[in-house]
Amino acid sequence: MSGGFLRGVTQYDCMLTSPELDIPADEFTVVEFRVSSTITGGGEIFWHGAEGGFQDEIKRRHVVHASAEPRVYRSPVGEIEAWQGVIKRIRLDLLNPAGAEIALDYVRITTAPIGIVPNFSFEDDFDGDGVPDGWRVDAADMAWTAEHAVQGDRSLMIAAQAPEHRVVTATAHVLLDRTGLYAFDATIAHQEGG
Repeated sequence: MSGGFLRGVTQYDCMLTSPELDIPADEFTVVEFRVSSTITGGGEIFWHGAEGGFQDEIKRRHVVHASAEPRVYRSPVGEIEAWQGVIKRIRLDLLNPAGAEIALDYVRITTAPIGIVPNFSFEDDFDGDGVPDGWRVDAADMAWTAEHAVQGDRSLMIAAQAPEHRVVTATAHVLLDRTGLYAFDATIAHQEGG
């Protein structure tokens, strides 16, 4: 510990395990942590109830992005079907790559924030199809870029077909409130000439 942070250099597949907990899964649906890292890489959160232990099939993946300043990451574990009942223990595999200098401020289990579209999920592309996980894009062309990123590490640039198709659509279903009734949709109109 240094300055209130847990600091160190990661080994491959490093992990932190909680003490025994008694968390009602339906009330607390997000694992949140704040960390800085010198390396970008994937990690996972594992959990189990009263029966059994950690299993590779029961996890939620995340990506930690290299940053000198600590960032807050929110992992919506409540979206995973196995997050149910009483959670007895969690394991945070913060970052899989070895050699990252990290500074971990905190880990907490909390509720989903209202009205926030989490930036970290926009940047995840675990299936490697070039589209952010959970998004659907209807466009002639799209590409990741770091040039126009207002927040986070990259943005998704999309372009319409011209001249007959001038509308591109990017759609995501992300939780905007705790009822699950509202989703975020974006439509961008692109028009050539004056």
